[in-house]
Amino acid sequence: MTPFRLARTAVFAAVCLGLGAAAHMLGGATVPAEAGVGAFALAFAAAYPLAGRERSLAVILPLLAGLQVLLHLMFSLSHAVLPPDGPLTRTTWPTTCTLGSYRVSAC
Repeated sequence: MTPFRLARTAVFAAVCLGLGAAAHMLGGATVPAEAGVGAFALAFAAAYPLAGRERSLAVILPLLAGLQVLLHLMFSLSHAVLPPDGPLTRTTWPTTCTLGSYRVSAC
């Protein structure tokens, strides 16, 4: 086991979760915290076997795309099971942010 295996896996899982949650929320939906934790665990479990060494984009991109589809499905199905008023809902995130002198709206 390489010393960077867990770090590579955690970074990959965090990027997957961030991309999936951001896309889902920009689409107007919410992401309950329980679904976010489950999504991180799913991405971590999928990436761990491949994180033993550095991989090329030919391996990383299909895994990322496949996980995005699974995360989208997971977030969509979580609305039928979990309450949408958790800490990661879209209404509790700031709707505008400042990038330098520019204001960006997320709505």
